[in-house]
Amino acid sequence: MPLPHDLPPTSRTVLVVERDLATRTALDRMVRALGYESRAVGDAREALRIVFAFPERVRLLLTDLWPAGMDGGELAERAREIAPRLRVVLMAGPASDSEAELLAAYPELPRVEKPIGIELLRSVLRAGLGPPEAPDLPRRSGEARRRRERQSDR
Repeated sequence: MPLPHDLPPTSRTVLVVERDLATRTALDRMVRALGYESRAVGDAREALRIVFAFPERVRLLLTDLWPAGMDGGELAERAREIAPRLRVVLMAGPASDSEAELLAAYPELPRVEKPIGIELLRSVLRAGLGPPEAPDLPRRSGEARRRRERQSDR
């Protein structure tokens, strides 16, 4: 899979890593709907390639506990070796014994329980990245504004 070469140079991109395609797609759409850039992959190694290619652009790693290729904690450690300022949030379902054991190994990493609703996701993204950047709106020319003002005076 080729790397995404279209990340804006100043983006605050969220990298979503989730094995399940339906969940990955839903999270990607929610992140975008909340006003953030998003890239979503199902494989931890693909995620590391993206972080390596764009260490200053990917700002938050939202990873499942069990993405393909390695566990989410190991992915977090490797990604932070590449991009030390990267923020990481682990996603986990209701804790089974194996999940509880893995989560205990990474107590410093914030975690959220799946399924994640849009309000929880909003708070996670705002805590990790701040509010989304306002889109650049086209500026109206002075002539267009003067025309509108003349019309409103009539």
